[in-house]
Amino acid sequence: MSFFNIPPEKFSLLACIVGALLSQNLNASEQNSLGNFVEAVGQAILTIAAQEQLQQSEDNNEQICEQVELIKKQIELLERQLKK
Repeated sequence: MSFFNIPPEKFSLLACIVGALLSQNLNASEQNSLGNFVEAVGQAILTIAAQEQLQQSEDNNEQICEQVELIKKQIELLERQLKK
């Protein structure tokens, strides 16, 4: 089973277990520091993913606009042929 195929409930449980294990033998300041570091890593990953999704969305919008323009041209051609 791949890490990314773990069911949501088990994925959440795994995160709790990893967090508990990592915090063992650390004092409150060290736990706080490590927790903030992990959150910063997560935020960086989420920011990258959001930017990638935005760019993919823009690419898809451009492709859709191009397809619409093609369809408009085809309709114009068909209308001209019908008028003949």
